[in-house]
Amino acid sequence: MSQTQQTGHPHMANERDLAYVVLVLERQLEATQRLHEEDIASLRAALQELKVRIVELAQTSMPSGSGSQST
Repeated sequence: MSQTQQTGHPHMANERDLAYVVLVLERQLEATQRLHEEDIASLRAALQELKVRIVELAQTSMPSGSGSQST
């Protein structure tokens, strides 16, 4: 069966194919964007946790009574 017989119009099948490809690509883009947003959020959380630990370690390793000293 030819394209014209299937759709009644020679360009309709091609337009539908293109529209489907656009839909698939949009969905892939959205899914990839969500995934990367989640990855970025996880990285930010891990980074923040490490910063907190660094501050805690710095506070416990400082001798008591020492603060910033001017020279």
